Amino acid sequence: MEHDYQKLLIKSAQQGKKNAFRELANINLKKIYNIAVRFTLNEKIAEIVTQDIFIEAWNNIKFLREEQPFDAWLKGIAIFKLLDELRTKKIKNKLLEDGIILPTDTELSSIEKDENIILQLPEKERISFILHDIEKYTYQEISDFINDMSVDEIKTMIHQTRKGIISSPKYE
Repeated sequence: MEHDYQKLLIKSAQQGKKNAFRELANINLKKIYNIAVRFTLNEKIAEIVTQDIFIEAWNNIKFLREEQPFDAWLKGIAIFKLLDELRTKKIKNKLLEDGIILPTDTELSSIEKDENIILQLPEKERISFILHDIEKYTYQEISDFINDMSVDEIKTMIHQTRKGIISSPKYE
Protein backbone atom coordinates (compact mmCIF):
# COMPACT_ATOMS: atom_id res chain seq x y z
CA MET A 1 0.00 0.00 0.00
CA GLU A 2 1.37 3.36 -0.96
CA HIS A 3 1.91 5.97 1.67
CA ASP A 4 -0.60 8.86 1.71
CA TYR A 5 2.20 11.29 0.94
CA GLN A 6 3.12 9.40 -2.23
CA LYS A 7 -0.54 9.26 -3.26
CA LEU A 8 -0.72 13.04 -2.86
CA LEU A 9 2.45 13.42 -4.93
CA ILE A 10 1.00 11.18 -7.65
CA LYS A 11 -2.25 13.17 -7.82
CA SER A 12 -0.31 16.42 -7.96
CA ALA A 13 2.02 15.09 -10.67
CA GLN A 14 -1.00 13.92 -12.68
CA GLN A 15 -2.26 17.50 -12.52
CA GLY A 16 1.00 18.67 -14.09
CA LYS A 17 2.89 19.74 -10.99
CA LYS A 18 6.53 19.13 -11.82
CA ASN A 19 7.80 19.50 -8.25
CA ALA A 20 5.54 16.63 -7.14
CA PHE A 21 6.89 14.43 -9.92
CA ARG A 22 10.45 15.49 -9.08
CA GLU A 23 9.86 14.28 -5.51
CA LEU A 24 8.50 10.94 -6.78
CA ALA A 25 11.54 10.65 -9.03
CA ASN A 26 13.89 11.36 -6.12
CA ILE A 27 12.22 8.64 -4.05
CA ASN A 28 12.67 6.06 -6.83
CA LEU A 29 15.84 7.22 -8.60
CA LYS A 30 18.35 4.93 -6.88
CA LYS A 31 16.20 1.80 -7.39
CA ILE A 32 15.72 2.49 -11.09
CA TYR A 33 19.37 3.41 -11.65
CA ASN A 34 20.52 0.20 -9.91
CA ILE A 35 18.29 -1.90 -12.16
CA ALA A 36 19.67 -0.04 -15.18
CA VAL A 37 23.29 -0.66 -14.13
CA ARG A 38 22.60 -4.37 -13.61
CA PHE A 39 20.94 -4.64 -17.02
CA THR A 40 23.38 -2.59 -19.11
CA LEU A 41 26.63 -3.19 -17.21
CA ASN A 42 27.61 0.37 -18.03
CA GLU A 43 27.15 3.38 -15.75
CA LYS A 44 26.94 6.01 -18.51
CA ILE A 45 24.33 4.02 -20.48
CA ALA A 46 22.45 3.34 -17.24
CA GLU A 47 22.45 7.06 -16.45
CA ILE A 48 21.01 7.99 -19.85
CA VAL A 49 18.40 5.21 -19.84
CA THR A 50 17.37 6.22 -16.31
CA GLN A 51 16.77 9.78 -17.53
CA ASP A 52 14.72 8.42 -20.44
CA ILE A 53 12.69 6.27 -18.04
CA PHE A 54 11.74 9.26 -15.91
CA ILE A 55 10.92 11.37 -18.98
CA GLU A 56 8.65 8.56 -20.21
CA ALA A 57 7.05 8.34 -16.76
CA TRP A 58 6.43 12.11 -16.68
CA ASN A 59 4.89 12.01 -20.15
CA ASN A 60 2.57 9.16 -19.13
CA ILE A 61 1.81 9.82 -15.46
CA LYS A 62 -1.76 10.74 -16.36
CA PHE A 63 -2.31 7.08 -17.38
CA LEU A 64 -1.29 5.69 -13.99
CA ARG A 65 -4.37 4.08 -12.46
CA GLU A 66 -5.19 4.85 -8.85
CA GLU A 67 -4.96 1.21 -7.77
CA GLN A 68 -1.58 0.73 -9.47
CA PRO A 69 1.48 1.26 -7.23
CA PHE A 70 3.75 3.97 -8.65
CA ASP A 71 6.97 2.03 -8.11
CA ALA A 72 5.62 -1.07 -9.91
CA TRP A 73 4.38 1.10 -12.80
CA LEU A 74 7.75 2.86 -12.98
CA LYS A 75 9.67 -0.45 -12.91
CA GLY A 76 7.53 -1.68 -15.79
CA ILE A 77 8.52 1.35 -17.85
CA ALA A 78 12.14 0.82 -16.82
CA ILE A 79 12.26 -2.81 -17.83
CA PHE A 80 10.70 -2.17 -21.25
CA LYS A 81 13.12 0.73 -21.88
CA LEU A 82 16.11 -1.33 -20.73
CA LEU A 83 15.16 -4.35 -22.82
CA ASP A 84 14.73 -2.03 -25.80
CA GLU A 85 18.22 -0.61 -25.25
CA LEU A 86 19.73 -4.08 -24.96
CA ARG A 87 17.97 -5.09 -28.18
CA THR A 88 18.73 -1.97 -30.24
CA LYS A 89 21.88 -0.64 -28.52
CA LYS A 90 20.88 2.89 -29.66
CA ILE A 91 22.39 4.68 -26.67
CA LYS A 92 25.48 2.49 -26.56
CA ASN A 93 26.13 2.97 -30.30
CA LYS A 94 25.60 6.75 -30.02
CA LEU A 95 28.08 6.98 -27.12
CA LEU A 96 30.59 4.88 -29.07
CA GLU A 97 30.06 7.03 -32.18
CA ASP A 98 30.54 10.25 -30.21
CA GLY A 99 33.67 8.88 -28.53
CA ILE A 100 32.13 9.24 -25.07
CA ILE A 101 32.79 5.59 -24.36
CA LEU A 102 35.29 3.39 -26.12
CA PRO A 103 34.68 -0.26 -27.00
CA THR A 104 36.95 -1.20 -24.10
CA ASP A 105 35.15 1.17 -21.68
CA THR A 106 31.77 -0.50 -21.84
CA GLU A 107 32.29 -2.47 -18.64
CA LEU A 108 31.36 -1.16 -15.22
CA SER A 109 34.00 0.94 -13.56
CA SER A 110 32.75 1.05 -9.95
CA ILE A 111 31.73 -2.61 -9.66
CA GLU A 112 34.38 -5.23 -10.18
CA LYS A 113 32.83 -7.93 -12.36
CA ASP A 114 34.86 -10.67 -10.75
CA GLU A 115 33.38 -9.66 -7.39
CA ASN A 116 29.78 -9.99 -8.52
CA ILE A 117 28.91 -13.31 -10.14
CA ILE A 118 25.50 -12.04 -11.28
CA LEU A 119 27.10 -9.43 -13.51
CA GLN A 120 29.13 -12.16 -15.22
CA LEU A 121 26.03 -14.01 -16.40
CA PRO A 122 25.05 -13.95 -20.07
CA GLU A 123 22.48 -11.24 -20.83
CA LYS A 124 19.20 -13.25 -20.80
CA GLU A 125 20.22 -15.24 -17.73
CA ARG A 126 21.31 -12.09 -15.91
CA ILE A 127 18.10 -10.22 -16.74
CA SER A 128 15.82 -13.15 -15.86
CA PHE A 129 17.68 -13.76 -12.60
CA ILE A 130 17.55 -10.07 -11.66
CA LEU A 131 13.86 -9.80 -12.48
CA HIS A 132 12.90 -12.95 -10.57
CA ASP A 133 15.27 -13.28 -7.64
CA ILE A 134 16.08 -9.62 -6.99
CA GLU A 135 13.06 -7.68 -8.25
CA LYS A 136 10.56 -10.48 -7.37
CA TYR A 137 8.72 -10.65 -10.70
CA THR A 138 6.82 -13.86 -11.42
CA TYR A 139 7.85 -16.20 -14.21
CA GLN A 140 4.75 -15.13 -16.17
CA GLU A 141 5.64 -11.43 -15.79
CA ILE A 142 9.17 -12.14 -17.00
CA SER A 143 7.77 -14.05 -19.97
CA ASP A 144 5.64 -10.99 -20.77
CA PHE A 145 8.79 -8.86 -20.84
CA ILE A 146 10.90 -11.38 -22.75
CA ASN A 147 8.49 -12.34 -25.51
CA ASP A 148 10.61 -15.03 -27.15
CA MET A 149 10.72 -17.26 -24.05
CA SER A 150 7.97 -19.34 -22.47
CA VAL A 151 7.32 -19.52 -18.74
CA ASP A 152 8.81 -23.04 -18.63
CA GLU A 153 11.96 -21.91 -20.46
CA ILE A 154 12.37 -19.03 -18.01
CA LYS A 155 11.89 -21.34 -15.00
CA THR A 156 14.49 -23.74 -16.38
CA MET A 157 16.96 -20.95 -17.16
CA ILE A 158 16.62 -19.38 -13.70
CA HIS A 159 16.98 -22.79 -12.03
CA GLN A 160 20.16 -23.48 -14.06
CA THR A 161 21.44 -19.98 -13.32
CA ARG A 162 21.00 -20.56 -9.58
CA LYS A 163 22.83 -23.88 -9.83
CA GLY A 164 25.64 -22.17 -11.75
CA ILE A 165 25.94 -19.42 -9.16
CA ILE A 166 26.02 -21.89 -6.28
CA SER A 167 28.63 -24.08 -7.98
CA SER A 168 30.78 -21.04 -8.85
CA PRO A 169 34.31 -21.14 -7.37
CA LYS A 170 33.46 -18.03 -5.37
CA TYR A 171 30.86 -19.98 -3.40
CA GLU A 172 32.82 -23.18 -2.83
